[in-house]
Amino acid sequence: RLLWPMVEAFFDDDDDEHRAQGIYRSELQMLNAVPGSQSQTWHSDNRSRGLTIIVPLVDFTADNGPTQVLVGSYDQSWTMVAQEGARVMTTPVGGIAAFDSRTYHRGLGNQTDEPRPALIFCYDRPDSPPPGVSSLGSLAHATLAAGLNLASACWLLCTSR
Repeated sequence: RLLWPMVEAFFDDDDDEHRAQGIYRSELQMLNAVPGSQSQTWHSDNRSRGLTIIVPLVDFTADNGPTQVLVGSYDQSWTMVAQEGARVMTTPVGGIAAFDSRTYHRGLGNQTDEPRPALIFCYDRPDSPPPGVSSLGSLAHATLAAGLNLASACWLLCTSR
């Protein structure tokens, strides 16, 4: 109930005449970045517009495996991705991090001695259940996102001089 107003507002902004009608929680996960874990592969949660909400159960810090997003990747704004670069979403316990499910993102590795648990809620339309791509599509998206991350790092390095 606490998240639904945000979900409804996200989908009400959609141009679709049905807006939030039929939206459902397609996933509910408990993810735990254990100490020493490695960074995830870049991915998106769906190829269609949806909403991913992360609820940290401890503070997300730069060291304990927060989520990193490629800003602008959800609508293929490649210039924005290159200019903004990858952003780390440090989020305090009690806060939330939310993004369009098409956004390329990954959980970073946990370099602390404590676990980093979080709840992940995904909301989608019935006609576009996640993930929306095949295994080969997932590999292609991961490769594209890794290339975009590299290109944005180069862009930021070149423009900061």
